[in-house]
Amino acid sequence: MPLTFAANKSYAHRLACLSLYKALLKECASLSAGAGISKSNGLSSTLQSLVRYRFRQDKNLLSIAAIGKGLDAGNEFLRLLQACVARSGTAIDKLEVILQSAMSRAEATATIKARNATFWQAASPKRLPHIEHIRRVSRKDLQRPSPNGPAIFLRPKPLSEITWPRRKVPRYLITSGIPVLKYPGPQPVLINRIIKQKWRRNYKSVEMLESLEEARNMAEHEDVWDDLVERHVSDENRGSPASQGSHVADERMTGTWQDAYHLSIRKVAATRYGNERTNAAMGEKLYKVLVDERELKEKERRAAKHERRMARKRALGYVSLSAGVDEGAVPVATETDELK
Repeated sequence: MPLTFAANKSYAHRLACLSLYKALLKECASLSAGAGISKSNGLSSTLQSLVRYRFRQDKNLLSIAAIGKGLDAGNEFLRLLQACVARSGTAIDKLEVILQSAMSRAEATATIKARNATFWQAASPKRLPHIEHIRRVSRKDLQRPSPNGPAIFLRPKPLSEITWPRRKVPRYLITSGIPVLKYPGPQPVLINRIIKQKWRRNYKSVEMLESLEEARNMAEHEDVWDDLVERHVSDENRGSPASQGSHVADERMTGTWQDAYHLSIRKVAATRYGNERTNAAMGEKLYKVLVDERELKEKERRAAKHERRMARKRALGYVSLSAGVDEGAVPVATETDELK
């Protein structure tokens, strides 16, 4: 199978492009000085802007043929600039044609953009939440993990740090074997990214196991064929004159096709089992957070209920103001409660 050429990972490709880029910029700067043109004319800056624009447009090229054509065009333009510096009339005329063509294309593009700008309309109010969600998801600062570890293990938070009117208990969810605590409100961007990455990793491991299982059946036939070939070769060698009188035992090839696939399947299965154990351990920790949240909510609910009851009694004059109960204390029955 031919190797895929990755331009952004090739040192030779980066070196060739960078050398051509610097040479073009240098020749553009020396063109004005060599032709006796003042810097206020703007020819040098215009040519350098065209070079930078062309390199930016072609930086994402993946086709080897397209990359080769781009390098050839760059080298040809470099030779044209060198000829212009040498005061070649033909080269200067050709450069003038290229500049006029670039200016006409720029004017046409500006006209099209101006026409399209007249068609612009403000987004519908119904789409504003979706647009805000897209902007929020694309923010890199929201995708960085907390330096102190997962923020979920900093919960349950004290009542003074909760922004909601009262504590809310999350829901314990399992998404494709991945445990998650879902609090009310928008899901954090980091959690969404982690879930997607884990799901893709699990999906790839399942696909790999299926492909290995299918290939293992073919490996059995390969082993049968190797046995037939080995027996045939050993029979021929046994009947040859060179092998007569020799008492050296035939050496059998170690390892089979099936053994290789069995080993690969065990490795992938062990990796999946390790991921499942990690998810199970994470699920236990998240469930402990859920239990703590439930207990705190129930405790705070009872304390708030008791405080409301005591406030009503103070308003009716049944209890003096100095007989208040601290928040979170266990309610104690009074004589007034027994009479009521």
